[in-house]
Amino acid sequence: MKDGNDDSGWRHIFYIALASSFFTSIYRTMDNISVHNLIICADSFTAASAYFVIGAWLGVLTSYLFVSFWGKRVIDQEFSSIQKPKHNKMHAYAFGVGILAALGTIFNLWGNQFGDPSSLIALSMAITLFTTLYDVFKKHITLRRVIIPTALIFLGSITAAYNGSLRFTFMEILLVGIFSNMFYAIAELAEKNGINAGDGANFFFWRFLWLATSGTLLLTSIALIRHTQQLLFATILGSLEYSPWFILTMFFVFIGVGLKFAAKKTGAVSIILLILSSQIIFGLLITIIGHFISPGIFGLTALTPDFLITRVIGVALLICGLLLLSRQNPHQISP
Repeated sequence: MKDGNDDSGWRHIFYIALASSFFTSIYRTMDNISVHNLIICADSFTAASAYFVIGAWLGVLTSYLFVSFWGKRVIDQEFSSIQKPKHNKMHAYAFGVGILAALGTIFNLWGNQFGDPSSLIALSMAITLFTTLYDVFKKHITLRRVIIPTALIFLGSITAAYNGSLRFTFMEILLVGIFSNMFYAIAELAEKNGINAGDGANFFFWRFLWLATSGTLLLTSIALIRHTQQLLFATILGSLEYSPWFILTMFFVFIGVGLKFAAKKTGAVSIILLILSSQIIFGLLITIIGHFISPGIFGLTALTPDFLITRVIGVALLICGLLLLSRQNPHQISP
């Protein structure tokens, strides 16, 4: 990774984060397709639970292979092999971040059933406000240099989140905008410490293992309390036939999250997330194209004028913010 303090290093980080954004929009779209079309269950929380359990454990198995073969090239040039658990900072952070990411993912998958990819991606990127305020407070970045790009990106994210239904928009805001973002915000900030404490590729694998373990234990306990354990088990079994699709999703997760880790190695968390908000643009394009190819694939009944107008306004604000951010001098972004 090049030094993020010079202009060429900053451009390098910017383009890595942009590539991460593209692949992230793909796997988040695939998540949305899965909960709307493949995970069939009358109870929405059980459906989200079943998808989490299947995806998480397939993710653990595939990430071991992906990291072993491509961890050095995609995530961290310092990677050599997957390490056994040790009592060090990297594994401690992987444990904590895995639990936080599990909670964030559960709420995100639950919220996916109430909206399309572009609105959910937009809501999830509202996290940039919290991480930017944190980095300013910790003096990792200078507020006056990022306040306008941050404001434009945040407003663009919120505007692009409206999906034409007040009820569904409320459920999306509650599950994704508030609960999921709350856990993800802490996890995003802690990830950088974990990556810097070891290598990003090892952190990726162990974070995924703890995510799967903690999330499965939590969801199984909830199912027992709700007396829906048999429904959960039946939904998992009935969905295993789509494993090839889920494995493909995990491949894009590896690329998207792996490139984000690579960018985080030298870049400030809030700046990386601001660049990652470009996935809203990719998500909108995929949503529109997907709806025309297969109407209803994302749960949308129609692309109404208010849907298109609000999304276009949101994307326009977002593009303005990203353009301003891309032209920043890295020496002036950081104190």
